[in-house]
Amino acid sequence: MQLLSRSRFARYAYVQSAGASLAAGTACVSRDWLSVHGMRTLPNAQGQGLGTSLLTAFVGFARQRGISRAFLQVEADNAPALSLYRRFGFATAWTYHYWKAPV
Repeated sequence: MQLLSRSRFARYAYVQSAGASLAAGTACVSRDWLSVHGMRTLPNAQGQGLGTSLLTAFVGFARQRGISRAFLQVEADNAPALSLYRRFGFATAWTYHYWKAPV
């Protein structure tokens, strides 16, 4: 796994194997919060702990800055992601429905 940065407030991480990216995500810190965004794992790489590795790195990044609160957004039907986030202590704070204008 590699943790990248273009800002002191953000980290972009990915996991590669044999030159192929298998998982990736982004995290930002602001106002004593960690926000986790865009976590993705290729379907054939799920169940290997890659999301756990990414989230662990992001939590470590926050803790180094004295941040102990975090939030993220996840689709309600994404069972593997929900399972991962629950193991890290996340719980549903609210739900919403994404509205899309007809084309």
